[in-house]
Order: sequence, then structure tokens, then C-alpha cells
Amino acid sequence: MLQRFEDEAAAAERPVVRVDLRRTTCWPVLWGVWADQVRMHERAVLLVDDADQCEAWEEEFPHRFLPLLPRGTLVVMTARRAPADQWVADPGWRRALRVVRLAELAADSAAELLHSEGVRPELHEKVLDFAGGHPLALRLAAASAAYGPTHPAMWHPSHDLVRRLRDHLVGDVPCPDHLRALQVCAHTRATREDLLREVLPSTAPAPLFDWLRRQPYIDSGPSGLSPHDAVRAVLDADMRWRDPQGYADMHERVRTHVVSRALTAGGPSALPAAMALTHLHRPGGFMGRFVTWQEADSVHEDHYHSRDREALLGLTERAEGSQAAAAAGFWIARRPDAFRVLRRTDTGEPVAFTAWLELRKPDGPETSADPVLATVWEHCRETAPLGGGGPHPPAGGV
Repeated sequence: MLQRFEDEAAAAERPVVRVDLRRTTCWPVLWGVWADQVRMHERAVLLVDDADQCEAWEEEFPHRFLPLLPRGTLVVMTARRAPADQWVADPGWRRALRVVRLAELAADSAAELLHSEGVRPELHEKVLDFAGGHPLALRLAAASAAYGPTHPAMWHPSHDLVRRLRDHLVGDVPCPDHLRALQVCAHTRATREDLLREVLPSTAPAPLFDWLRRQPYIDSGPSGLSPHDAVRAVLDADMRWRDPQGYADMHERVRTHVVSRALTAGGPSALPAAMALTHLHRPGGFMGRFVTWQEADSVHEDHYHSRDREALLGLTERAEGSQAAAAAGFWIARRPDAFRVLRRTDTGEPVAFTAWLELRKPDGPETSADPVLATVWEHCRETAPLGGGGPHPPAGGV
């Protein structure tokens, strides 16, 4: 990324001074040298890589070193952690500072990168499942896939690839308890303290949760903590290889907790609980055909509103054709309360829906409008009538 900044600065005829704090132990002494280099030019660009490798960067840089630079200097600093609140709260720096979070590549950009690296199209999905949108993980995985097996079922990330990515993305952890908490977090869709308490009963969950929350590769969402896709894949693959029995034991404890939540959840918490359960079975291949976990908490469940009608009919027609859309329109008009809409969290746009229809006896208009329901009632007449009791599974609709 800094190389791109350097290229653009050169194209704009702005001189560049580049500093890598990972390779510098005496940076307080050298800062004066770098500042002198910047002063030699007008409109210079100072690139500082791994700024947070300096423990005092959040105090020393804004108050001691950056003020030494001449007006017009552009400073670009990269770090694994966002700047402290004091940077943003300072009235002077708030006007000059722009904080940009480097997100993962979108799916189409990630696929384009794999194509440019010579990865065969039939392997793209397998590589993307492992590397997500992380550029380094994609490049290293692409180097492995470009000259490896041609069939997707035969390609797997090598142990060396997993080790290299773990060293780069995660690095050292304070102690075995932190590692186990990280492995649990990587194995589940979202982690909260109650999960850590149940899966790791011999540890204190609160300090581990706080430590996880501060890591640069962990995101905090409504359902809990979630690692970046590449970090999740690397940690899960590493533990599955190095400790198969420990991995199986952890999976069983996590599954017990998740199943308990899924059985008792209701209302808005039902969908996240169900997603947490299906997430545990993602490596099998079957779930991945129908469920995506790429964007945690990007969709929420809501009631149907009359303004959703056209959007729901359009979704149905694209997925199942005009006949199914006509049936869906009939049920929306007849039983709107039976419909639940899944919406994008950011825009409210409907992206899917379900209908739970409780049907007690044949109804002429219903069987005429829905051929699936007509077939169901015909089957009931030929075999046995519906039994009494609680609600039945959906017999018709979409």
C-alpha cells in the first residue's frame, strides 16, 4: 500500500522519505535526520510503516515529532491499531487527521487478483473460502494453487502456508489461555463471554474477552467478536492439524453451547442463533452451497410491510419463476402476517423472506392459487388426515 502512495507521489512530482519502524530501534535519534530530509524539499511526502511498533507513537508523534515538519508535508502512517482517542479528540489534529481502515478486498476484486496470479477459475471458490479478501493471504494461497492440483477437492492450504500466515496475521500471543480463546473465537461465528466461560471453564473469561476485543484482526459486532476471514481460516486449519483430538473436544463444547442457544432463542435472536449453528458445519461443503457467513450481522429479520410486496415478488420470480411468484403474491395478500423479511442491516432492503403457513383444512381458492398446496392436500386425502396438536411445518408458499 505504501508503495502505491510512493508511486502516486512520484507521479505528482512530490519527493518521498520512507521510514520502516520495524527495522529501526533508535528512531528518536533518527527522527531528526528524517525531518531534515523532509525539510530539504517542498511538499514532501513522509511514509511511516508500522508506526505502532514504537510504543510511544501515540504520545511522541503528534506532540514531539510531527510538529517539526514543515507546512505542506503529507504524512502517511500505517499501523495495525487505530490511533488513540487523544489523536481524534485533539482540536488541532482532528482537522488535519484522516483515519482510513483498510478493508478486505471485495469478492470480485479478490477473484480478479487470483486470475492475475494464474489461478484456474475452478479453484477460485476454494481459495477464496480460505483466504477471504485478505490481499497477502490471497497472494500466498494463489502461489500454492497456481501450480497445484487442478481439481478443487484436491487443493488444500499447505501447513507451511498456514504457518506463514499465522505468523504474519496473528504473531505471538501472551499465553496458552489466550491462544485457546483465540481458537474458540476462530471456530465460532461470534464470541461472547458466556461462550468462553462454558468452553474454557478453567479460565477467567472477562480478561480473555477484553484481550480478544483489542486485537486488530478481530471485529466487534452485534452478535459478539468475529475474526477476519483469513485469520479465522488460518487458526482453524492450524489447530485441526496440530491437535486433532483437542480440536474435536473444542468443537463438541462449542456445539453444545450453540445448540442450547438455538433451542431457546426467539424473536430477533433466533436468526443469529441459527446462523451460529450452521456456521459450525461450514467445512462439510453442503452448508456452503446455501448459506454465506461472509458478512457477519449484515442481515436481520423483520416483519413484512406492504411496501415490501414488489421486492418479494421480484425475488421469487428471479429464483423460482413466474408461477411461484404468483403463488407468493396470493399468500402475501391472504396471510401477510405469516411472512418474515430478511433485510440488509445498512439499507433495510429485502434480500430474502420466509412464510410459515398453518393450514388446517382444504380451501378452494388456496389450492387453486398454489399447485404445491393442492398436491399436499391430495396426498393427505390419499394417506391420512392431518393430526391435531401444535403448529405444523409449512405446507405451501415460499
